[in-house]
Amino acid sequence: MTNIVSTRLLILGSGPAGMTAAIYAARAGLSPIVVQGIQPGGQLTTTTDVENYPGFRDVIQGPWLMEEMQAQAEHVGTRMMWDHINQVDLTRRPFVLKGDSGEYHADTLVIATGAQAKWLGLPSEEHMKGKGASACATCDGFFYRGKKVAVIGGGNTAVEEALYMTNHSHDVTLIHRRDSFRAEKILQDRLFANPHIKVMWDSEVAAFVGGGTPEVLVGLDIRYVKTGAISLLEVDGAFVAIGHSPATELFID
Repeated sequence: MTNIVSTRLLILGSGPAGMTAAIYAARAGLSPIVVQGIQPGGQLTTTTDVENYPGFRDVIQGPWLMEEMQAQAEHVGTRMMWDHINQVDLTRRPFVLKGDSGEYHADTLVIATGAQAKWLGLPSEEHMKGKGASACATCDGFFYRGKKVAVIGGGNTAVEEALYMTNHSHDVTLIHRRDSFRAEKILQDRLFANPHIKVMWDSEVAAFVGGGTPEVLVGLDIRYVKTGAISLLEVDGAFVAIGHSPATELFID
């Protein structure tokens, strides 16, 4: 028999947006329920140093910040549910959401599902996922301690990940398809001042190159965008950092 949970307010997502909504709703006496999803705490749980959160002069840790947000939300009356929602019916009231562990009926739904990392979309990239291709340096960087790595992108995420990887590697190459970064000036200054980071301008990844038995990433085919010439960059790990897409597949229709 399906377990049905009914609530006045259901919050889908447990990152900063979801927890903030929960705190305000709970303080308003709405007794909200937060369905945490497959990544409780959201992207901040895979982030190490956070230095742009208001109220903290010193660098704080992303996982700690999310633990504090959840504790505050629970303290004021939020109920946490560990489940993954896979079906939503918004054509009737109360709204009906079906998860792996039960069904939820909600008078009001707050969608705070966050975002997911973008990939380049190359067949070779898909093939090398988990074999040297990653979209999260803070998640997987430790595995490349002392090895050659590349970061792909030109925004804040790419520059931050390149800087982070110097904690593990003294040979980091940042690959960017343009001749200037979009990242914040303060991050660019840190990157250019770091002797362990090289930048490949006007360049893009044409293919992820595997080798060995079992197969692992051994390099990247780099295309110089101005001429089309391709060269091999030998690396042990490559981190795609080209931004994020909203995690809204559940509501595609």
